Amino acid sequence: MYVNFVHKFSIIEIKIIVKISQDLHISEVILEYKIVKERLIISLVKRISNIFKAKANDIVEKMEDPEDTLNYSLVEMRENLSKIKKSMLDVATLKKKLENELSDINIKISEYEKNAELALERGREDLAKASIQNKNDLIEKKTNLESQIKSIEEQLKNIEKSKEQMEDNLRYGSRIKKIL
Repeated sequence: MYVNFVHKFSIIEIKIIVKISQDLHISEVILEYKIVKERLIISLVKRISNIFKAKANDIVEKMEDPEDTLNYSLVEMRENLSKIKKSMLDVATLKKKLENELSDINIKISEYEKNAELALERGREDLAKASIQNKNDLIEKKTNLESQIKSIEEQLKNIEKSKEQMEDNLRYGSRIKKIL
Protein backbone atom coordinates (compact mmCIF):
# COMPACT_ATOMS: atom_id res chain seq x y z
CA MET A 1 0.00 0.00 0.00
CA TYR A 2 2.82 2.38 0.82
CA VAL A 3 4.44 1.47 -2.52
CA ASN A 4 1.26 2.33 -4.44
CA PHE A 5 1.08 5.58 -2.52
CA VAL A 6 4.68 6.45 -3.36
CA HIS A 7 4.32 5.31 -6.95
CA LYS A 8 1.87 8.14 -7.68
CA PHE A 9 4.35 10.92 -6.87
CA SER A 10 7.20 12.53 -8.77
CA ILE A 11 10.85 12.14 -7.76
CA ILE A 12 10.94 15.53 -6.02
CA GLU A 13 7.83 14.66 -4.10
CA ILE A 14 9.29 11.29 -3.09
CA LYS A 15 12.43 12.97 -1.77
CA ILE A 16 10.28 15.33 0.29
CA ILE A 17 8.19 12.44 1.59
CA VAL A 18 11.26 10.36 2.47
CA LYS A 19 12.85 13.24 4.32
CA ILE A 20 9.66 13.97 6.24
CA SER A 21 8.82 10.30 6.85
CA GLN A 22 12.03 9.67 8.73
CA ASP A 23 10.56 11.49 11.70
CA LEU A 24 6.80 11.00 11.25
CA HIS A 25 4.11 8.31 10.83
CA ILE A 26 2.47 7.73 7.43
CA SER A 27 -0.64 9.84 8.23
CA GLU A 28 1.60 12.69 9.28
CA VAL A 29 3.67 12.21 6.12
CA ILE A 30 0.55 12.43 3.97
CA LEU A 31 -0.61 15.56 5.78
CA GLU A 32 2.84 17.13 5.51
CA TYR A 33 2.99 16.15 1.83
CA LYS A 34 -0.33 17.87 1.13
CA ILE A 35 0.91 21.07 2.78
CA VAL A 36 4.18 20.98 0.82
CA LYS A 37 2.33 20.19 -2.39
CA GLU A 38 -0.05 23.16 -1.88
CA ARG A 39 2.92 25.46 -1.31
CA LEU A 40 4.60 24.17 -4.44
CA ILE A 41 1.44 24.64 -6.49
CA ILE A 42 0.90 28.17 -5.17
CA SER A 43 4.52 29.03 -5.88
CA LEU A 44 4.27 27.55 -9.36
CA VAL A 45 1.04 29.42 -10.10
CA LYS A 46 2.61 32.70 -8.97
CA ARG A 47 5.64 32.12 -11.17
CA ILE A 48 3.48 31.23 -14.17
CA SER A 49 1.30 34.28 -13.51
CA ASN A 50 4.34 36.57 -13.36
CA ILE A 51 5.74 35.07 -16.56
CA PHE A 52 2.39 35.50 -18.30
CA LYS A 53 2.08 39.12 -17.14
CA ALA A 54 5.60 39.91 -18.30
CA LYS A 55 5.05 38.28 -21.70
CA ALA A 56 1.66 39.99 -22.16
CA ASN A 57 3.21 43.34 -21.27
CA ASP A 58 6.04 42.75 -23.78
CA ILE A 59 3.53 41.85 -26.48
CA VAL A 60 1.45 44.98 -25.83
CA GLU A 61 4.54 47.18 -25.84
CA LYS A 62 5.72 45.65 -29.13
CA MET A 63 2.27 46.11 -30.66
CA GLU A 64 2.00 49.70 -29.49
CA ASP A 65 3.48 51.97 -32.11
CA PRO A 66 3.93 55.63 -31.06
CA GLU A 67 2.96 56.80 -34.54
CA ASP A 68 -0.25 54.75 -34.46
CA THR A 69 -1.06 56.08 -31.01
CA LEU A 70 -0.49 59.64 -32.22
CA ASN A 71 -2.63 59.05 -35.32
CA TYR A 72 -5.44 57.70 -33.14
CA SER A 73 -5.16 60.74 -30.86
CA LEU A 74 -5.31 63.09 -33.84
CA VAL A 75 -8.43 61.32 -35.16
CA GLU A 76 -10.03 61.63 -31.72
CA MET A 77 -9.14 65.33 -31.57
CA ARG A 78 -10.64 65.95 -35.01
CA GLU A 79 -13.84 64.20 -33.97
CA ASN A 80 -13.99 66.24 -30.76
CA LEU A 81 -13.33 69.44 -32.71
CA SER A 82 -16.19 68.55 -35.04
CA LYS A 83 -18.47 68.02 -32.03
CA ILE A 84 -17.39 71.35 -30.55
CA LYS A 85 -18.14 73.15 -33.82
CA LYS A 86 -21.55 71.50 -34.01
CA SER A 87 -22.21 72.50 -30.41
CA MET A 88 -21.23 76.09 -31.25
CA LEU A 89 -23.60 76.08 -34.20
CA ASP A 90 -26.45 74.70 -32.09
CA VAL A 91 -25.90 77.28 -29.34
CA ALA A 92 -25.58 80.12 -31.87
CA THR A 93 -28.81 78.99 -33.54
CA LEU A 94 -30.58 78.97 -30.19
CA LYS A 95 -29.23 82.44 -29.43
CA LYS A 96 -30.50 83.77 -32.76
CA LYS A 97 -33.91 82.21 -32.13
CA LEU A 98 -34.10 83.86 -28.70
CA GLU A 99 -32.97 87.21 -30.15
CA ASN A 100 -35.72 87.00 -32.77
CA GLU A 101 -38.22 86.17 -30.04
CA LEU A 102 -36.93 89.14 -28.02
CA SER A 103 -37.38 91.41 -31.04
CA ASP A 104 -40.95 90.16 -31.46
CA ILE A 105 -41.62 90.79 -27.76
CA ASN A 106 -40.29 94.36 -28.04
CA ILE A 107 -42.67 94.98 -30.94
CA LYS A 108 -45.59 93.52 -28.98
CA ILE A 109 -44.70 95.61 -25.91
CA SER A 110 -44.91 98.74 -28.08
CA GLU A 111 -48.23 97.56 -29.51
CA TYR A 112 -49.69 96.92 -26.04
CA GLU A 113 -48.53 100.39 -24.95
CA LYS A 114 -50.29 101.99 -27.92
CA ASN A 115 -53.39 99.87 -27.33
CA ALA A 116 -53.47 100.93 -23.69
CA GLU A 117 -53.22 104.62 -24.67
CA LEU A 118 -55.95 104.24 -27.29
CA ALA A 119 -58.17 102.41 -24.83
CA LEU A 120 -57.76 105.23 -22.28
CA GLU A 121 -58.51 107.86 -24.94
CA ARG A 122 -61.74 106.00 -25.73
CA GLY A 123 -62.61 105.62 -22.06
CA ARG A 124 -62.11 101.86 -21.94
CA GLU A 125 -60.17 101.38 -18.72
CA ASP A 126 -60.82 97.62 -18.76
CA LEU A 127 -59.07 97.28 -22.13
CA ALA A 128 -56.28 99.61 -21.00
CA LYS A 129 -55.71 97.50 -17.86
CA ALA A 130 -55.65 94.27 -19.94
CA SER A 131 -53.14 95.81 -22.37
CA ILE A 132 -50.96 97.02 -19.50
CA GLN A 133 -51.12 93.57 -17.88
CA ASN A 134 -50.13 91.93 -21.18
CA LYS A 135 -47.31 94.45 -21.56
CA ASN A 136 -46.05 93.71 -18.03
CA ASP A 137 -46.16 89.96 -18.70
CA LEU A 138 -44.12 90.51 -21.86
CA ILE A 139 -41.63 92.71 -19.98
CA GLU A 140 -41.11 89.85 -17.52
CA LYS A 141 -40.67 87.43 -20.40
CA LYS A 142 -38.27 89.91 -22.03
CA THR A 143 -36.16 90.02 -18.87
CA ASN A 144 -35.99 86.22 -18.79
CA LEU A 145 -35.02 86.09 -22.47
CA GLU A 146 -32.31 88.70 -21.98
CA SER A 147 -30.94 86.63 -19.11
CA GLN A 148 -30.99 83.47 -21.24
CA ILE A 149 -29.25 85.26 -24.11
CA LYS A 150 -26.56 86.51 -21.76
CA SER A 151 -26.06 82.96 -20.45
CA ILE A 152 -25.86 81.60 -23.99
CA GLU A 153 -23.26 84.23 -24.88
CA GLU A 154 -21.14 82.98 -21.96
CA GLN A 155 -21.57 79.41 -23.18
CA LEU A 156 -20.48 80.47 -26.66
CA LYS A 157 -17.36 82.09 -25.21
CA ASN A 158 -16.51 78.92 -23.30
CA ILE A 159 -17.14 76.73 -26.33
CA GLU A 160 -14.98 79.06 -28.43
CA LYS A 161 -12.13 78.70 -25.90
CA SER A 162 -12.49 74.90 -26.02
CA LYS A 163 -12.45 75.02 -29.80
CA GLU A 164 -9.30 77.13 -29.86
CA GLN A 165 -7.60 74.79 -27.36
CA MET A 166 -8.55 71.76 -29.42
CA GLU A 167 -7.27 73.41 -32.59
CA ASP A 168 -3.97 74.24 -30.85
CA ASN A 169 -3.65 70.64 -29.65
CA LEU A 170 -4.43 69.37 -33.14
CA ARG A 171 -1.79 71.64 -34.72
CA TYR A 172 0.75 70.53 -32.09
CA GLY A 173 -0.03 66.86 -32.68
CA SER A 174 0.25 67.34 -36.43
CA ARG A 175 3.69 68.93 -36.01
CA ILE A 176 4.83 66.01 -33.88
CA LYS A 177 3.50 63.60 -36.51
CA LYS A 178 5.62 65.33 -39.16
CA ILE A 179 8.67 64.98 -36.92
CA LEU A 180 8.06 61.24 -36.46
